[in-house]
Amino acid sequence: MTFFKGLQSFWVNFANFKGRAGRMEFWCNFILYYAIGRTLGFFLNESLIILISLSVFELILFIPLIALIARRCNDASVGKGYKITVITAYIIVSFLPPITDILFLLLIIANIFVIVSFLIIGTKPSEKKDENL
Repeated sequence: MTFFKGLQSFWVNFANFKGRAGRMEFWCNFILYYAIGRTLGFFLNESLIILISLSVFELILFIPLIALIARRCNDASVGKGYKITVITAYIIVSFLPPITDILFLLLIIANIFVIVSFLIIGTKPSEKKDENL
């Protein structure tokens, strides 16, 4: 799968939680959208328009990225409990503001867990096809 086929597959399957997503589809989308989000976040202090743009960007990509994570977990044969944990941690990291010091520490731990989990499911080879996914 090429980079552009991975992007196309991401948007065609934006609400498909039961299919499969190969490593290329997972990584090309994750890296592209992470880079765009971090670039917008870098200029966050510059203007309100950047803040609004970043918020809209994250809201538009929220469901498709959750679906991509679920499909990648299916393809890598990750257990349902781990898949739910990774998706829940991703949601917490994405939307929970660090209001207190303890919450900030918990968000750092959750962020590390999400990054390590993405590395694990993103590099794990595809398992044999199971038509029941």
